[in-house]
Amino acid sequence: MELFKNKNFDIFILIPFISNTAIDLIKNATNEYNITGTLYFLDKSLYIMKPIYELISKEKIESLFIYYTINPKNVREYPIYFDHKVADNYSSFPLIYTYGIMPNEHNKNIIHECKKNRIPIKKRFDEFERIPLLKNCNHDIEFDIHTPACPRQPYKPNFSKISSSSSKSKKSKGRATSI
Repeated sequence: MELFKNKNFDIFILIPFISNTAIDLIKNATNEYNITGTLYFLDKSLYIMKPIYELISKEKIESLFIYYTINPKNVREYPIYFDHKVADNYSSFPLIYTYGIMPNEHNKNIIHECKKNRIPIKKRFDEFERIPLLKNCNHDIEFDIHTPACPRQPYKPNFSKISSSSSKSKKSKGRATSI
């Protein structure tokens, strides 16, 4: 957006799935960079994704996410999975989708201890009880909560690196679970 600062453009957003958070970010950016013109979104084929708190009750959110966070009252993410990617931890739930970390007492204790003592989850990742859910991922992917390695995102710079190492692993392992 910075490239269009102080210019007059009509902007067409051709994304079929978007959240209100993303729409607000786009609108705020056009204001911040003083981009004049009209902002257009798809009319009939636009699906506005709902955050989890609009889909299930507060009690159910809290009972599930007590396993993944110390304060489940603030869960605001979107329960969305696309075949081409899992969003990062700011938008979705890669601990569940990508890494298959099950909601049980054993995992809850590890996560809460890590958060309480400011220990990166990565240091205790091998201790989790996991059931990977995604069929297009290896079970032995490296933990990185900020950029889930699987499914690979073809538009990210690390795609070719991850893709080549993943295809080598697939040949040797060849197992996966389907959603």
